[in-house]
Amino acid sequence: MATLVCFHAHPDDEALTTGGIMARAAAAGHRVVLVVATGGEHGEVPEGEHVVPLGRANVVREGGDVTIVALGYMLGQALAAADQLAAEGVNAEVIDPRCLAPLDTPRVLESVEKTGRLVIVDQSTRHGSAAAVIAAEAASEGFSSLKAPIRLVCALDATIPYSEPMEAYLLPDATKVVTAVQQVLGEAPVPA
Repeated sequence: MATLVCFHAHPDDEALTTGGIMARAAAAGHRVVLVVATGGEHGEVPEGEHVVPLGRANVVREGGDVTIVALGYMLGQALAAADQLAAEGVNAEVIDPRCLAPLDTPRVLESVEKTGRLVIVDQSTRHGSAAAVIAAEAASEGFSSLKAPIRLVCALDATIPYSEPMEAYLLPDATKVVTAVQQVLGEAPVPA
């Protein structure tokens, strides 16, 4: 019996992913850890049975200039950033990994091979995050495909405050994702 670590994502896919992963895991007799970010948007649960393949990432948006892997609630921020980037002529491929264990590393590597650049967006802090695991896998298995260093857009290493303006300062958003993409494209300075 395997233990799976999965994330729910954007409201357009949330009900299908959450319900579909739980249905697939229950049918296979797996234990599941479902990570649900607070403050996320919610969508309608569709009628009927929906089963999501375990360990298969979802390519939410096709692109050829940069790969953005976004975990959970950050998928909405990544898609907003991809819209802003498209207005600037940058075509971002956005991937929702859906599961961390098992992680669809081949899908991420396939995208990185196509784009040569990787930005990972995670609501967790950088150290010990899922983003760090994905970055390690991409660097270990796909280093020769990278044209630029991998950028992680994560929460700052601090306790999340009660104050909404301070929380917004600490957490990733579309603007921070756009800046990271511009950095891997060489269009913005990388902080020292």
